[in-house]
Amino acid sequence: MIELSVKRVPWPFPKAVHAVTLWPFIIYEHSVRHDPAIQAHERYHWKDQMRWLVIPWFIVYLTLSLFYGGGRKHPLEKPAYAIQDAIRIKAEVDSVLERLGKSTKSRSRRVGKK
Repeated sequence: MIELSVKRVPWPFPKAVHAVTLWPFIIYEHSVRHDPAIQAHERYHWKDQMRWLVIPWFIVYLTLSLFYGGGRKHPLEKPAYAIQDAIRIKAEVDSVLERLGKSTKSRSRRVGKK
């Protein structure tokens, strides 16, 4: 996996795209490079492209794009967005618990003990 940071994701990608996986590369715009949710999303695509042997993945992705467009509706994007959303939700929960003086680490230890 080769991760690169650029000012702007290059053409032919629309301006709304801030990171893209083109195996073996993951290209991030500087603004999202260190976002763990975006990293997990793109790393999911990287692994998925490996499972599909890259070229078939791109053929299927582009074909499905004709029917579903891009983003969350695309069948190959749904699992990546689910991972991204889960990480964002966990970060929000951690933030709230931290403000309340609790942490998920101490909570998970208590839950595991009987």
